[in-house]
Amino acid sequence: MSQLQVNVQLNLPKFFNTLVLEYNTYEKATFDQYLATSIALRSKNPKEAYKYIDELTGKGSLNEHFKKLYDKVSELELYAQEKILNDSMFPITKIDKSNRYTYYPDFDISILNNKVYKNFDGLSFDEIKTMLMISYDIINISIEERGSNDKYDNYKVRISNNSLEINIGNEWKPMSQDTFEKYCKHSDIEIERYPGRIKTKADGEGWVLLTDNSFNALFSSNKTFTDNDGNYYIITNDYIKKTEIAEIVGLYFYREQRLDFVKANKAYCEMAIKSMQDNSQINEVKTKTLVSMLKVVDDMLAQNVINYILNRKESKEIALVGLGLIRSGVEKNWEIDALRSMKTYALANDLNTIYRINNELFFPVEELALIDNDLLSESDLATKKAYLEDRANKKSFIESKLGEISGSALRQNGKKVLPQSNQDVKMFNKLCNEMFAHNDIALEDMTDIQLNNKYEKVKYFYDIYLTVKNMYDTLKK
Repeated sequence: MSQLQVNVQLNLPKFFNTLVLEYNTYEKATFDQYLATSIALRSKNPKEAYKYIDELTGKGSLNEHFKKLYDKVSELELYAQEKILNDSMFPITKIDKSNRYTYYPDFDISILNNKVYKNFDGLSFDEIKTMLMISYDIINISIEERGSNDKYDNYKVRISNNSLEINIGNEWKPMSQDTFEKYCKHSDIEIERYPGRIKTKADGEGWVLLTDNSFNALFSSNKTFTDNDGNYYIITNDYIKKTEIAEIVGLYFYREQRLDFVKANKAYCEMAIKSMQDNSQINEVKTKTLVSMLKVVDDMLAQNVINYILNRKESKEIALVGLGLIRSGVEKNWEIDALRSMKTYALANDLNTIYRINNELFFPVEELALIDNDLLSESDLATKKAYLEDRANKKSFIESKLGEISGSALRQNGKKVLPQSNQDVKMFNKLCNEMFAHNDIALEDMTDIQLNNKYEKVKYFYDIYLTVKNMYDTLKK
């Protein structure tokens, strides 16, 4: 097993202490301190010094004050007294309580300023001074206890085949498995619910401690399956989520991997579709999701699903995937309902192939007209020819009659001869404006309905033309 690093909750016992350090230093001497020191250096004995203080202060409060100062400076070494007079620096003792630390008894280490030290208890003055890089001389050390607890905290733990290590104060410390199991927070995971295989190794990266919440999330969907290796998969709307679980040192760890609907993950998409087919969930999955997987899986599997869906409901998206398969050469084993649905969304270029696959589908005559003659049955070919001939005759009639009317110049010539208030003349003029205006659609491009409408209108126009022409010829005589 490669090295596994995870965050784990442990309730390691810890004590919160303060390292109390006493040391000598100097501060600016006051006038009183300076005077008391001067008396101490120049007096032969305390009696003489006291006499001088009595003469100087009388019997007021300053008397006792100066005598106490004299007693204090008299106890100092000669060099300290001379420093007061020469440099005006008075020796004092300070207490430093700034060094607060946490002591871990199981590891016999202290954490001070996020650094790891030995247990401070029992160390010499020089060792403390060196460890903490203190410049002053320590005269006393004591430890002040501020309490303890064994609450759960997050710790980084490193696990390999034969060892456990914990990160305390940014240092890795060996830890026995017994200690780990003693202090580790165990979840009440019902691992027997997991349908996959529990591994005993956690190779690679990305492993995380399995919690109650992350375990329960594995069962939030019913679209799941396992592979031959016991890995567990959840089918989401946008991807397949692969989950692995391993048990190590009494804890469960898991790792998730996102598998998108792409060719590289074809095998997973095929397993997903087959599982949904087996569990009758294929109708529950979102169309967008199913389409994404159908574009990735084997053609035969995709065809099977498309046949199933289109036999039961209309779906443009699924039909278009089926058309894509047909265009790529998949022509056998299509069911008639699926073909009928796909033909609804087919392009003109697709009709030859669909007709070749199954010519028993209903093909309207306008679709037969787009199919190659050598593919058509005799009856369909006859229908196509009659249809095209009918369209050709209507186009010829339209072009012929409009040409005749336009060439007669009746509209221009009749303005001075024909009574413009006559209803037939009015209709003729109106139809001339309509029929000889700019045409947006060529006759060849018209649908059957458009062509029929044009044909009927031209027939009516021509009848009006003959009536008006006859009127014109009569009046002209």
